[in-house]
Amino acid sequence: MPTESSEHSSEYVPWFLHHDEQVERFRCEIDEYLRRSEQNLEEWERTKAALDAGQELEVEPASELASEIIHSLETGTAREIYTNVRNGGLIDGLPGNACVEVPTLVNKNGVQPTRIGALPPQCLALNRTFLNVVELTVRAVLEERRSLVYQAAMVDPNTSATLTTEQIVAMCDELIEAHGALMSQGIRNDR
Repeated sequence: MPTESSEHSSEYVPWFLHHDEQVERFRCEIDEYLRRSEQNLEEWERTKAALDAGQELEVEPASELASEIIHSLETGTAREIYTNVRNGGLIDGLPGNACVEVPTLVNKNGVQPTRIGALPPQCLALNRTFLNVVELTVRAVLEERRSLVYQAAMVDPNTSATLTTEQIVAMCDELIEAHGALMSQGIRNDR
């Protein structure tokens, strides 16, 4: 798939993950984020144990975007990275307030997102589909409406291709309950 991470893109469409032959053909790494999260938790436990024991930690440079951005801003070293920024006309056909990921030049002059312009219509359609999910999710938070959480999940292409409406509502209820106090009181109580 033409993307930096096939397993991530495959989450946004209903065509791949439900068919083993498609997963294999397009090399969609199922559960990659779960594996990565488990590794991060294991590393955190080792680091915490070392800190609790008063051990000195070896600090090694890592290729993290935040450090690369700061390095470029401070030293003037130019580099291109991909950043999530407010669209503001960078990609035609998407709302100006949408978050988009675009190539960005970072140097002594700051962070300068690249204008992309028009996308092929099929790519624009996929992005609009996902923006519908995002917009409903944001509205659910701002309006504290559980029904909008359900609706956001129902218009998600992958979720709607996998679950019935009753299963989607049950899944949302379970996730809201699992996140407890992290969820707004309105969403927790709105039934």
